Amino acid sequence: MPVSVSLRKDNTLGVELIAEAAGLRGKSLARIRQTSVEEANRSLAEISGDLLDISAVIEPHGAKTITLAIRACADGAEETQLSYDTAERRFWIDRSRSSLDPDVRKGVHGGTVELDGGRLRLRVLLDRSMLEAYVNGTNSLTSRVYPTRQDATGLRLTAEGGAARVLELDVWRMNGAYDTPLTPAAYDPPRPADVDALPNHDFATGDLTGWTVVSGATFSDANVTTRTDWGWGGPFYQAETENDPSGHHLWGFNPDVGGDDATGVLRSATVPLGGDGVVDLLVSGGNDPDRLYAAVVRADDGKVLAKATGRGAEQYRRVVFDLSAHLGERIYVEVVDRAGGGWGHINVDDVNVPVRRE
Repeated sequence: MPVSVSLRKDNTLGVELIAEAAGLRGKSLARIRQTSVEEANRSLAEISGDLLDISAVIEPHGAKTITLAIRACADGAEETQLSYDTAERRFWIDRSRSSLDPDVRKGVHGGTVELDGGRLRLRVLLDRSMLEAYVNGTNSLTSRVYPTRQDATGLRLTAEGGAARVLELDVWRMNGAYDTPLTPAAYDPPRPADVDALPNHDFATGDLTGWTVVSGATFSDANVTTRTDWGWGGPFYQAETENDPSGHHLWGFNPDVGGDDATGVLRSATVPLGGDGVVDLLVSGGNDPDRLYAAVVRADDGKVLAKATGRGAEQYRRVVFDLSAHLGERIYVEVVDRAGGGWGHINVDDVNVPVRRE
C-alpha cells in the first residue's frame, strides 16, 4: 500500500498508511472501547476474514508482551502473531505457525519501536496473503502468510502479565480498490479423498517401518530423525504436519556407518497408483542424478518413471511428478545412494503417493 512519510515534531521519520486507505473500509465488524484484553478477545472471537483493516490503541499497564494473532485457526495450528515486548521495546511478526505447508518459509522479523506516549498504536491491513503492520506512526512491517486451512481466518488478542487496557480496537471488512467483485480466498484443493497413503510416507513412526533396505548400509532406522539442522549450517525445512508435528524425515548422512562414503538402496511398499496420479516429495542432499536420487519405479519391469536428485544443499525442495499416464500401475518409491565423497548422501521426506484402494 502507498505510505505517507513525514518529519515528526521530534525530528524523527514518520511512516504511516495514507489516509485514503480508509476509503477501502467496508462493514464495521467490531468497535471496542475502554476494556480489558480478555473482554476484547471475546468480541474478536466472533470475527473472521482475510480482507481486514484493524486499528488498535492499547496501554500495556505492566504487560510484558501484547500479541495480536491474525489468520488464526481456533486450535492455534495456524496463526501469524504480531507482538510487542514492552521491556525490550521491540515489535515483530512471527510466522513460525503461519502455515502447515512445509514448503512455506517460516521465521520472525522485527525491530525496536518506542511506545507512543506509553501506548501501542497499531494499524494492520490484511489482504489475502499480504500482511502490513504500522506501529506508532514510526515503523512498518510487510510480510506474506500462506495458511493452508480454510478456517485460518480468525483474530485473537492476548497479553502476558500486567493488566493491559484496550482503549480502542476497530475492525472493518476491507473492500477491493477496483470495481470487480471480491471472491473468497483460494486454498490448495485437497488431495483425492478416495485414495490411501503410502505406508509411513513421512517417516512419522520414527523408523523405517513400511520401507525395505534393499542393499548397503547407508539407510537404517538411525537415519530417521527430527533434527531441524545438521550441526554446521541452517535448517532442513522438513515437513511438520498435523499428523507428524515432530517433523520426522530421512537424513541420508549416517556418521556411524561411513557418512558420505556409505551407499545403499531403500524401497517403499509397492502400491497401485490411483487418484490423480500426481506424486510429490521433499528431496535434498547431493546433486548427482545418476548415482543419488529418489525415483518412482514401475514394479512390473523396474522402469524408472520419474526421479529427482538434490541440489548440493540440505534444505528440502518439493518435486512433483505427474504420473497420470500410469494410473492403475503398481509402483514403488526408491531412494538410491551410490555416491561417495562430499555430498554423497540424499534426504527424503513427505512422500505423497495417491494409492488406489483395492
